[in-house]
Amino acid sequence: MEVARTPVRLLPQGQKVCRVPAQTPAQQQMSQSGNRDAYFQSRLDAGDPFAYRALMTVRGADLWGSLANGRLFVSILERNNASVDLTMGLAAIRGEQNQIGVELMQAYSRQLDATGGMTLGLWTDVHHDVFSRHDLPPETYGGTPFGGYGITLMNAIVNIDGCL
Repeated sequence: MEVARTPVRLLPQGQKVCRVPAQTPAQQQMSQSGNRDAYFQSRLDAGDPFAYRALMTVRGADLWGSLANGRLFVSILERNNASVDLTMGLAAIRGEQNQIGVELMQAYSRQLDATGGMTLGLWTDVHHDVFSRHDLPPETYGGTPFGGYGITLMNAIVNIDGCL
């Protein structure tokens, strides 16, 4: 299945750019194959400041990761007018959640390959772009819960290793 790609953006002038380690060929392969857990664990091991937050979300392993997964689940339900058959529907929602996660990882990977850096603004844009392709509002991303604008309170709270 061909998936639309999130455009790579130039690193903005005047924003703090979080330099991240270059991707290894093995990490690029993990991204291409959709292995989110292995990809973000490998990125975390390499010192990527965005990888911890991503990995905790993939695993639902802390409060913020659980909230992000729940927020995405509810946004999909709301998009579908909460009319979900509880046998086939839950599996379909979980499948879409995973697909969105894979698309987020692959967009992040392409951004790193193209620019070698990331900002919270670009991190936010990647989420908004992927969510919009699934007809989900920008506020689905927990970093912009109040109407989907800019780098908001949630990004300040989660503060990805000082990359504000």
